[in-house]
Amino acid sequence: MNGQVRNNSMTNRSLAPIKWLMGLTFCVFVPVAPALASPCESPVAVIAPSHGVDRDAAIAEQATAASQMSGPYPDFCAIPAEPTDLRPATAWGDAVRGLSQDGVGTVSEAQAAFSENSSTAGFVDEAMREATPPPALTTPSSTEAFANDLRRRATAPSRSR
Repeated sequence: MNGQVRNNSMTNRSLAPIKWLMGLTFCVFVPVAPALASPCESPVAVIAPSHGVDRDAAIAEQATAASQMSGPYPDFCAIPAEPTDLRPATAWGDAVRGLSQDGVGTVSEAQAAFSENSSTAGFVDEAMREATPPPALTTPSSTEAFANDLRRRATAPSRSR
């Protein structure tokens, strides 16, 4: 710690002019921003196909006509206005919350409707205890006879030459 300022030091003052310039830029451009964001004076015309017309064909015709027209480079006034027929994000959230609450209510109704029936459960348990297992499909002696027969008929593979 010799008191000298290093590049990675927190006391480095080499960035002070840049911070001052950034603050000045903010103070100058913030008051100008509303003037830049003012709505355009002339509305932008949008060509839309009429009802009964093939939309793909109409869009293709519009794209071809727009590509052949010469005009000024589009600016921020060409951005269409925000749609007004969409519900806001808070309304979407309310709809999702309502749907979740309806789902919880449906689950609770289903659990109440299909509750455990103790008399049926007791009947099933008793029937399972009384049931006898089915007879075995094969006996150990028939399985051994089958395996011995397969071994007797099996032939060794031929030698490779």
